[in-house]
Formats: sequence, structure tokens, C-alpha cells
Amino acid sequence: MSVMVLMGSFVFLSTSFKREGCTNARAENYVSKAKTDDGSCIIKGCTNTVAANYDPEANQDDGSCIIYGCTDTDALNYN
Repeated sequence: MSVMVLMGSFVFLSTSFKREGCTNARAENYVSKAKTDDGSCIIKGCTNTVAANYDPEANQDDGSCIIYGCTDTDALNYN
């Protein structure tokens, strides 16, 4: 796409636009035409590093974390 801007006696011709947005295809708000990642990506998943299904790319916890072990707080092997 080209845009011509007339300013007084000057003519500026631009053939590219700076497109910012989420560039991670896994994200809910992925923008396929974005050229620069703006840090807005929303990736839901398990954000607990001790969980069996930890997702290092996730930045919003979706409650899906799986932590194996005893969940009885009174038990000797509680973790």
C-alpha cells in the first residue's frame, strides 16, 4: 500500500506502515499482519512452574495446572 501526503510544496511517499500487534500465533489476540510485537499477546495456560503441565509461554493462568502429590494438609507427605 502506498500513501502520498502533500505538505506545502513537499511530497512524501510511504510504501510501508509500522504494524504492531501480537506476533505469537498461539495467542488469542494474534495479528497475522503485525510486523512488530507490541507485548500485548494473551496466552492462557498453566503458569505454575512446579506443575506437570507448566507452560513457559503462558502469561495468564487458566486454572489448568496439574500438581501431583498429596493435597491433605494434615498428612505427613503433604506437598
